[in-house]
Amino acid sequence: MFISVIIPSYNRSKTLKKTIESVLAIDYPPNQYELIVVDNCSTDDTRQVVEASEHLSDIKITYLFEVRPGVHFARNMAIKHAAGTWLYYTDDDMVVDSGVFKAFEKLLRVREGIAVASGQVLPIWTVEPPPWVTRIMQNSLLSLQLREEVVLVSPRDPGVYSCHQFVRKDVLVDCGGFDPENTAGEWVGDGETGLNLRIEQAGHFFGYTSEARAFHLIPPERMTQRWLNQRFMNQACADVFTSFRDVRPDIARLRRDQIKSIISAARALIGAVLTWVKRSDGWRVKFAKVYYEYGRHCFLERLLKDPKFRDYVLKESFLDD
Repeated sequence: MFISVIIPSYNRSKTLKKTIESVLAIDYPPNQYELIVVDNCSTDDTRQVVEASEHLSDIKITYLFEVRPGVHFARNMAIKHAAGTWLYYTDDDMVVDSGVFKAFEKLLRVREGIAVASGQVLPIWTVEPPPWVTRIMQNSLLSLQLREEVVLVSPRDPGVYSCHQFVRKDVLVDCGGFDPENTAGEWVGDGETGLNLRIEQAGHFFGYTSEARAFHLIPPERMTQRWLNQRFMNQACADVFTSFRDVRPDIARLRRDQIKSIISAARALIGAVLTWVKRSDGWRVKFAKVYYEYGRHCFLERLLKDPKFRDYVLKESFLDD
């Protein structure tokens, strides 16, 4: 089994270096995997970091430059350059455990038909986190996966994030590649969520093993209320994108949903104030829900006003984006 490791990167050369070092240290035959780094319009020394790494290992390292800002462009671009039958996607702020590929190989022997696999995503706090962060955000809010199952095989997505996603190349292509998400600083779609939904619908299985571990470097700026608010707003855009593709509502339905988002935002704000008075950390999530509803409202507004954007959201495949 030949594996292509794919890392999209944008202006994170310092953490990218750590990610590359961890990938090169994976306990797997060096002639059985390659590394592809896709520079997504970085203005730092990303290219120099990648080129310097080429002399550290016998593993083939390929540097690509994607001129279109947007992480889905970078992820999908790499597919045509990947020699692997399996692709392992991770991010430029991750540290991969050395046993990850052997853990995935072991998982694939559990059941035929697994097309996507993942494992634990654990935090590496770059500074001591505030207590409220560890209470509220040790979950999908920080792309952490702490499932307790040792092994899980399911026809449904168990929570696979693109920072730690092992996927069959042919299935990825057949299912249309990664959807857009963060595109030039604007949240446009649902990323791996939409891809995983299509993989479900195609009848493939998902696998999870706690033995396949990766670690997410959490910087101080992600331990703030401001970041939590933005995270909820981004999620709202992703959720509306997913829902619009699924339901395909008419204009009247979109307007009704907008009104509902305004009402829900007002309720969330009242709830946040009442919870803050009680000195409970719960106000943080309730306040972030105000941003969630605002994000919904803005995305719905764009769908209402822009027919071309509606058509774009409904594309069957983003590989030709």
